[in-house]
Amino acid sequence: MKLQELNNWRKELFNIIADLSISINNAKYLINEKGSETVESIKKIGFFKHHTYQLKFIIIVQLCKIFDNRKNQKINIHKLFNKLQTEQYDEELNKVLSKNEESNTGLKSKQEIIKTIEYLKQEINKKRETIEKITSLRDSVFAHSDPNNTTQDIYWKELEDLINLSNKCYNEIYGKLYDCETKFEITSPWDVKKVIENFARCKDLNKR
Repeated sequence: MKLQELNNWRKELFNIIADLSISINNAKYLINEKGSETVESIKKIGFFKHHTYQLKFIIIVQLCKIFDNRKNQKINIHKLFNKLQTEQYDEELNKVLSKNEESNTGLKSKQEIIKTIEYLKQEINKKRETIEKITSLRDSVFAHSDPNNTTQDIYWKELEDLINLSNKCYNEIYGKLYDCETKFEITSPWDVKKVIENFARCKDLNKR
C-alpha cells in the first residue's frame, strides 16, 4: 500500500467522521438538552423537527459508508483494513513506521498495524447487530421507499456508539501512525445551538 493512497483514504474518512460528529451533537442538543421556554418553543418549529429527521438520515448514510462491507461502499473500513493487512507497503509508508520506531511513538511496524486492526475488528464485530440495522434502514427506508418495509428503527444511542467507534478506528490507525489524536467530538463552529439561542434572544428582545 502506498502512503499517498493511505492519506487519500484518511481525508475521506476524516470528512465523513467530522460530518457524523456534527450531526450527532446537533441531534443530541435538539432532542435532549433543555433550554429556556423560548428556546424550547423554537425547537418545536417544523424546520427544526425536520432537521432532526435529516440528521438521522445523514448519520445512517455516512455510517454505512464506513461500516457496510458490501462492494458498493468503496471506502469502507473493512477494505482499508484488508489493504493494510495484505499489501506490501511502499517506501514512504515504511519511512513513517521507521521514524516512529526511532522516536518510540505510535505504530512502528506492519505487525503493530495488523495487531491494531485485529483489535478494531473485534470492536466492530461487537456492533454487528447495529451495523445490520443501519444497512437495512439505508436500503429500505432512506435509499428506497419500500411499502412493505418492516425494518426496525434505531435508537440515537446506538448511532452515537457507532460514531464513537468510527472515531476510535480513525485514531487507532491514523492517530497512532502520525502520533496525534483528532478530537472529532469538538464541533462548536457548526452547532445548531448557537443559531437557536440567537433566534431566541431576538424573540425575547422583541417581547420587551
